[in-house]
Amino acid sequence: MSTELFQRVCRVEIKKKLGASLIIEGLRVAFTVTKTEKECTATVTVTNLSKQTSDSLQSGDFLILTAGYKNSNGVCFSGEIIRFTTPRNETGSDTVFECRSGSKELHKAWLSCSFKSGYSATEVLRDIVSRGGLPVEWKNKEQLVDKPYPAGYAFAGTMIDGIRQVAARVNAEAVVVDNVLFIQPKGGGTPELNSPVLSATTGLLGYPLRTFEEKDKKKIWGWELKSLLFFNARVLGFVKVVSAEIPGQFFVVSEVKHEGDTHGQNWGTTVKVKDL
Repeated sequence: MSTELFQRVCRVEIKKKLGASLIIEGLRVAFTVTKTEKECTATVTVTNLSKQTSDSLQSGDFLILTAGYKNSNGVCFSGEIIRFTTPRNETGSDTVFECRSGSKELHKAWLSCSFKSGYSATEVLRDIVSRGGLPVEWKNKEQLVDKPYPAGYAFAGTMIDGIRQVAARVNAEAVVVDNVLFIQPKGGGTPELNSPVLSATTGLLGYPLRTFEEKDKKKIWGWELKSLLFFNARVLGFVKVVSAEIPGQFFVVSEVKHEGDTHGQNWGTTVKVKDL
């Protein structure tokens, strides 16, 4: 049996708005998790979920997907269930969950605020994120460049758009990953010494693929990497890559895609990174 299919583990927990949490283990679970700088979404399919369990589900319940291997696993996704369906097929039924991190708290929530002259962008940002209802992690916050609002500041729109607008003023970026709001300097700031390492030893598969994209008339170079299920890669976080082509270099993660099927071949991660 190939390494990437050996000793796999998968657990789905659904925290209900009303009633006890549900733990799903032992059933067939297939998932696609996509994490970008814009959003973090997941489609999770559970085969032959009991009717009693299926009838108890509601949109707005909270789903946590833990996956990996017997001796190395972690949270691949956590977020709100936006919708779910239960289509029938020849082998039974599949319950398909469509989920998004920070949906209720940031993507759907409306923000209307105003601040008088003299407030700094950092003060405004701290005030706004405190209204979001999500845990907040500030990375390399000492590297943020604060600026005042001489004429004050006002905003009306979605919570996430307001946060990103103010973050840009202090040369920062904001991203929601697994229902945690991360705020950090653009480009990530200084690489953290405890950043995850992707190498042949930790699961890197095949050969890195060199990539680039055009943005604001500039070429942004990076790499596309295939690996065993690599649950600890975070969008806008750092990863250290060690391979014959890349001898121990730090990059900023721009996209993470987990794909798995407990009864199929898929069980891995594609990581896209950008040069510092």
